[in-house]
Formats: sequence, C-alpha cells, structure tokens
Amino acid sequence: MRLQRGGTQDTPDETLFAAIIYVLVSGCAWRGLPPCFGVSKSTAHRGFLIWSRVGVWGPPYEAVLHRLEDAGLIDVSREVLDSAHVGAGHAGLRRSRGLSGCGPGT
Repeated sequence: MRLQRGGTQDTPDETLFAAIIYVLVSGCAWRGLPPCFGVSKSTAHRGFLIWSRVGVWGPPYEAVLHRLEDAGLIDVSREVLDSAHVGAGHAGLRRSRGLSGCGPGT
C-alpha cells in the first residue's frame, strides 16, 4: 500500500480491503473495527482515504449500481440527500451581513 519506512510491517492489500469493506458495510465507526482483522483503525482509515483519493471506489460502486438497475432493483424516481447542519458561528454572521469585507455589498 505505501512505502515501508520502519515501524510496523506493511499490511497486505487483501487484509486492508476486508477491514475497509467491513466498516463500510456494517456502518460502524472506524474505532469499532474488530481486532480480528489484524488492522488498526488508523491503518484502515488511512488506507480508505488513500484509495479514495486515487479513485479505487468509483468503478466498483458504479458497477454495482448498473447491475442493480439492470435487475430492476433500484427506483431512482425519488432520492434523498442527507446533510449535516453545522452552525457558522460569528464568522458566518459577519459574512451574511456583508461585514467581512469580501462579499457582495462590499
């Protein structure tokens, strides 16, 4: 997965893949990764981030969607978008009032 620079032994891709898939399918947090995988939560998460950046997950995801669609198992007539709501704090208030000096009305 990455160049070995000392420390612990490099994790085989198959082991890392199994741990990542477990987290993604089960919905558990990275910290909930069972020790039976032999991969630390930080190693699994780092592997997921690295593989995400290089586009590993896109093609398999699209292939699964196409197969489900071909089998008539997906109904895209209605979709739901999940989002998180986070307060903007004082900086957001200043921006919304045009007080930051870098927006419309300045």
